[in-house]
Amino acid sequence: MITKLFCYTFCILGLIAPICAQQNFNIELRATLEWPDRTLAGLWGYTAPDGREYALVGSSKGLIIVDVSNPDAPVQIKEIPSPESTWREVKTYKNYAYVCSEAANSLQIVDLSGLPSTNLPVKQFLGNGPSNGPLIKSHTVEIDTAKGFMYYHGGNTTATVVYDLKPDPWNPVFAGVYANLGYVHDGFVNNDTLYAAHIYKGLASVVDMSNKQDPKVLGSVTTPGLFTHSAWPSADRKTLFVADEKPPSFLTAYDISDPTDIEELDRFALHDDGETTLIHNIYARDGFVFASWYADGVAILDAHRPDNLVPVGVYDTWSGPNTIEGKGCWDVYPFFASHTLISSNIPAIGNTTGLPGKLFVFSPIPARACYVEGDVKDACTGLGLYGVDISINSDNPHFGGKTNINGVFKSGHYAAGNYTLTLTKSGYPTQQIPINLVPGEVFEFHVTMIAFSYMSVQGKVVDYYGNPSANTTVWLCSTDGQIPIKTDFVGNFNEDCLPSGIYHASTGNWGTYFQDHPPISVNSNVATLTLKKGYYDNFSFPYDWMVDGNVAQGKWVRAKPIGQMYANDTTNPYNDSPNDSNPLCYITGNGAASSTLDDLSSGATRLSSPKLNLLGNNNPILSLDYWLFHKSMDTSASIATLYILMPITGFPSPYTTLASITESDTVWRHINIEIPAQLLPFNGLTNLLFLVSEPQNVNHIVEAGIDAFRITDGLVDTKQPSDMGSAQILPNPSNGNFRVLLDPKINEERKLSLFDLLGKAVFETNLFGAVTDIHIDLPSGIYVIFIRDEKGNICYRTKIVIVKD
Repeated sequence: MITKLFCYTFCILGLIAPICAQQNFNIELRATLEWPDRTLAGLWGYTAPDGREYALVGSSKGLIIVDVSNPDAPVQIKEIPSPESTWREVKTYKNYAYVCSEAANSLQIVDLSGLPSTNLPVKQFLGNGPSNGPLIKSHTVEIDTAKGFMYYHGGNTTATVVYDLKPDPWNPVFAGVYANLGYVHDGFVNNDTLYAAHIYKGLASVVDMSNKQDPKVLGSVTTPGLFTHSAWPSADRKTLFVADEKPPSFLTAYDISDPTDIEELDRFALHDDGETTLIHNIYARDGFVFASWYADGVAILDAHRPDNLVPVGVYDTWSGPNTIEGKGCWDVYPFFASHTLISSNIPAIGNTTGLPGKLFVFSPIPARACYVEGDVKDACTGLGLYGVDISINSDNPHFGGKTNINGVFKSGHYAAGNYTLTLTKSGYPTQQIPINLVPGEVFEFHVTMIAFSYMSVQGKVVDYYGNPSANTTVWLCSTDGQIPIKTDFVGNFNEDCLPSGIYHASTGNWGTYFQDHPPISVNSNVATLTLKKGYYDNFSFPYDWMVDGNVAQGKWVRAKPIGQMYANDTTNPYNDSPNDSNPLCYITGNGAASSTLDDLSSGATRLSSPKLNLLGNNNPILSLDYWLFHKSMDTSASIATLYILMPITGFPSPYTTLASITESDTVWRHINIEIPAQLLPFNGLTNLLFLVSEPQNVNHIVEAGIDAFRITDGLVDTKQPSDMGSAQILPNPSNGNFRVLLDPKINEERKLSLFDLLGKAVFETNLFGAVTDIHIDLPSGIYVIFIRDEKGNICYRTKIVIVKD
């Protein structure tokens, strides 16, 4: 492979014409078949000894066999009925088909040797051997054709059950089970190695199955969407491709050359970072990955460079709107010698749409990816530049993206030719590069960008006790990206090459945060940044919040509110919460000027926080700013709710409602909510969910927003004297005037800090000598007092109640 290298440090002025999205490319539709009263699910292929090719289609009512030898004129041969089920899967070994579903007594073995005759022997298979009874149903089936073993996943026995087919494929013999990591949803097996998708644990595993009585897990990895649906290895078994069936829904490639140290190589979503597109089944052949992508149809990705997955063929099989429900392309089969490609459409889980189940027959147009890879650096720092948007003047909606945190960019195009690469980032002149793309080759670039202007900033980071925090990353965040700065060994940071703009500091570590501080917008000496333990998010830094929901528009987005009016009503505010210093919040869509531009459609959108570890919290309290607006555009009643939910352990997860808000207003409001500690799992790990529901498909405007997310422990232990001496607070309760009595033996200076129950510092003073009188003007309530020594160590803490007449 020839690699071309070009380096640019200049700027070419000019703009590219708008890109028009192309939906289908490099996959030719040959024919379709429809079944109006059936849904379709899994499918497989069978090639007879005479070379004829057959599609084995799992329908809701049985197995349908279709001759696709002439892809322009597929012919149904026979349907083999079975107990009805939405899910049906099929695999083959020699001239036998093994069919499974989740209906009771639905497992079948079909002898295909008589094709194209319809006289095909069929038998019910109930399994044998497992100690917990016969196998009567299964979600998926897989065959290790090299070793002659059949694997049933997701059956009534919960474990993966293995049968030996070699002695007699018509009468499988029980061989063992795999249950080391729990339920397996699907998986590929070859030469006694199982590549398992543990959907509910969000894991993909590599398992040595050479001893069916004692399987060994060689390694496992957590997948991005934590809902690992399917897995398939490359031909050389060095790369594992995995699909997550919940947002963020990616095709992810992993290096499994050492299963004990699995490393992610790349992840790909057809659009929207996997938030509004849903992948299902995947298969690898000849360096390509073939995927069923529900409402987005069939996709073929060039995986010869697994660290840069590039789509080289797409065909949208779903005529309805894009959703993340189970609608559209369910399965795809790419292994015919003729390269004929078949796929199945499911109208909806349970076929609530009334649309027919549909089989598609395709001919892929062979294409290799043309790779574009390189890096972008800032001219002042010499460091990789994060968040540079890169595009080309083509009709390919799947090319492009932004540089990663190291300034590296990888993408590709499905068509050779001469193009223009455009690089844009706020605060920098746009650059354009002429490129020539060749199939299977890499166009490599190295670009230096110079900001319009730079500013300097310096400051210090200290920990909770006031000690310098060395080697700590401070993320300076703006609406256009994040810039990392590290502290030195005494906690200081200094940056002279900061592109001019408005920045807010974040730790970038979920579970620690900086107290709010003024934005940085000019050359400045930043006030000391104090690290705190706990959870605070003003959404300046892109933590791993996840969005899903069954709405076509109006989903949660992290954005600066644009503002929106309808009929003299403000339906979206024009600013985020006034209680933080960052302009971003989470909002359900972010339209402007029109009430319906990005209004929440009928349904619900859910925002899930990153994982929270509340172990050790006695009384965790959620503090939040929010608003909710809903109004009818006709005479119907407007019904909408903002729910704040917490999942309870177990699957499927039920939820505890912490709050349900229905009051309509676009004024930012504040709420404090106790999180019931008794509902937390034993390890304290949980997350919070914010769900906006518009249950009726009517003319309603529904919008919502949240900001200033904070969780603190509202319960602080009473007096805890240390060996440094004791203290007294008198009187308590107080009207705001009280006296602090220290141990007379204490000569060192002490510092007193007063916090509200949300962890916000409201008062601070130094204590000199044994007696100090305090005068404060605070509202009635409970406050927490900390007294620290000169090193910042806590000497004493207690609660004080302030009561105003």
